[in-house]
Amino acid sequence: MNKPALTSFGYTKQSKIILKKQIFLLTMYSVFVKCLSFINYSVFIIYLILTQKKGEKFMKRSLSYILVVISIIFFLLSESFAERKGGQVFFKGDWARLSVDREGDAFLGGGENSDNKDGWGVAAGLHLPLLKHDPFFQNEILGEIMLSYYKFGSDEGSAANNMFTAMIGPKYRIHLSETGTLSRIKPFLGAGMLFGVISPPSDDVAYLDIGVQPFTGIDYTLPYMNDAFSLGIDYRYSFFAHDVGRNADFQSAGVYLGINF
Repeated sequence: MNKPALTSFGYTKQSKIILKKQIFLLTMYSVFVKCLSFINYSVFIIYLILTQKKGEKFMKRSLSYILVVISIIFFLLSESFAERKGGQVFFKGDWARLSVDREGDAFLGGGENSDNKDGWGVAAGLHLPLLKHDPFFQNEILGEIMLSYYKFGSDEGSAANNMFTAMIGPKYRIHLSETGTLSRIKPFLGAGMLFGVISPPSDDVAYLDIGVQPFTGIDYTLPYMNDAFSLGIDYRYSFFAHDVGRNADFQSAGVYLGINF
C-alpha cells in the first residue's frame, strides 16, 4: 500500500492544500469584517450630514462630526494599542484655492470683496486597514475618512466664506521596499465620495453639495518611538456636482502628522 507523499514539514500534500484553503478563507473573512466596519462608520457620517436642518449653525454641525471621529478613535485604541494594525489617525493643515470665486453672491454682499479664491484649511481623519497585501502587487489598501474645514477670502477687506467637507473612500499605499530607508517612504493615491457644506449658502439658498475627490501624496514613517508617528504631504482636487447652483470646486495641498496604530 502506497503511503501519502510527505512535504519537508511532515505534512501530506493534501493536508497542505487544505491548510492553504483555510488560511485563505480566514483572510477573506477578516477583510470582510473590516469592510463592514468601514462601511458602518461611513454610513453613520453620511447620515449625520444628510439629517442636518437648515437653521442649525455651522459650528454645531462641525462639532457633531468631530464627536464621531473621536468616538471612532477611542474604539480603535480600545481594541489594541500594543500591536500595530496598519491604521493611522492624522491631523493636517492645507493651502486651498477655489476654481471660481464667489464674486456677486448675494449672501456675501454681491461685491468685489468676495473675489478672493485663496484660503486655508484644517483636517483630521482616519486610515482604516482593509487589506494588508493586495493580490497583485502586495501593497496596502486602506479606507480613509477625513473631515475638513476651509476658509476662503481671508485677506483684509475681503468677504470670507467657509466650507466643511467629509470625504470617504479607498486609499492605495505603495511599499517601495521591505527594509532600509525606502521602506519608510510610502507613496499613495486614492479617491473618495465627497460631501460639502457651504456657509453662507449660494444664491439658490442651498448649502449641501456632493462630489468626488481624487488625491495623491507621500507618507514617511519617522524612525522614532517604535514607528509610532508619520509625516506626509498630499494634493487633492475636489469636484462637486454643482447642486448648490454654483461651481464650488477647489484644490488643496497640505502637510499632515499621523499617529500609527
